[in-house]
Amino acid sequence: MNLTVDLIQAIAVILLAAHLGGKGAAKLGSPRITGYLLAGVCLNPSLCPLIKPETLAGLSMVTPVVLGMISYMIGGGLRIEAMQRLRRGIAGIALFQGAAPFALSFALILLAGPWLGIVPEASLLGTYLPMALVLGAISMSSAPAAIVAIVHECKARGSVTTTCFAVLALTDMATVIAFALALGFAQPLANGSGTLSPFRMVASPLLHILLSLGIGAVIGWVLIPAVSPLSPARGLPLLLVTAAAILACTFIAEALGLSSILANMVAGFVTVNRTNDEGTLSALERIEELPFILFFAVNGMSFDFQALEAAGVLTVLVMAGRKIGKYCGARFGAWLVDAPEEIRKYPGLVLLPKAGLTLGLAFVARDAFPSFGTVLFNALILSTIINMLVTPPLARQSLIRAGENRR
Repeated sequence: MNLTVDLIQAIAVILLAAHLGGKGAAKLGSPRITGYLLAGVCLNPSLCPLIKPETLAGLSMVTPVVLGMISYMIGGGLRIEAMQRLRRGIAGIALFQGAAPFALSFALILLAGPWLGIVPEASLLGTYLPMALVLGAISMSSAPAAIVAIVHECKARGSVTTTCFAVLALTDMATVIAFALALGFAQPLANGSGTLSPFRMVASPLLHILLSLGIGAVIGWVLIPAVSPLSPARGLPLLLVTAAAILACTFIAEALGLSSILANMVAGFVTVNRTNDEGTLSALERIEELPFILFFAVNGMSFDFQALEAAGVLTVLVMAGRKIGKYCGARFGAWLVDAPEEIRKYPGLVLLPKAGLTLGLAFVARDAFPSFGTVLFNALILSTIINMLVTPPLARQSLIRAGENRR
């Protein structure tokens, strides 16, 4: 009973503080999500006694649900006609904005890590090589929740927005696959066994992806006849049916240890493209502010201030490798396929934010490597917080300069 009361009080405090933080950020010309995140950092249990650590743990259920909703909206925003028109730019950017941060982060950590002594008395093959592989894979990810929040705040529509949504979907899929493969290589090296399992490295992640996509496709097909009669009204019944489908998709995927992000993305893609109606997206947009507030505030509250001291050097390498690689890779990929000028200039900045997927993989990596997992985890947490304070304004400004801001 006390936990329930604490949760209610915590949600009330979070909503008020994040609302004020969002308004303050907007007045300064930054996206509201930056204010939500800063409000969460200020409410961190290590700084503020208003919210207990165990209460914060109870609020962690918000993350997969919000990511499921955001993923559905990204999938629904991928219209087949627009993707066909922009397919060359999408393919070029998706390939290089993923490969470049992986390669650059890997090289920086592998070459500079031993020289800087990030992990005391660590070996190149047993520590820095597996660490470089895992951090390189995680550096490929972007932040669906942050990017969707910025796009909706700007009411952005156009070729840059469509390209970024398509690249986001492909990037999330590629990140999950790359991380699973990197883990398959890195764990035997870190454990000293040297035994590489082909099934674990290839077949297991491939099965993980296919099952996630399959669940999403089934949910999407089931949702089509449910939303079609409701779509003209676009009211509460449509919202309830859509929310129930997203919750079901998220629950099934999480229960089976699959990717709820990929599953919901496919569900949104199938539903919107088969019905040729964005009614479900419009219904979700009416309530999106509340999930965004909770998601970013809770992530800010989860920040470990010990990370400031424990992983400063590694954080710099992670941030440098990812930011330079993602921006330059996106520009190079767009140039290589001779994409229009606006597709060359802006997606690289819009895709810089990272949050939910990075944090989820950070927890997996921490538990997988007892010897250096804590340092790796702290570096990812710290780099994510800094990233989410710096990059959302850049993404917002890019959409405005691209002429896709409708506000």
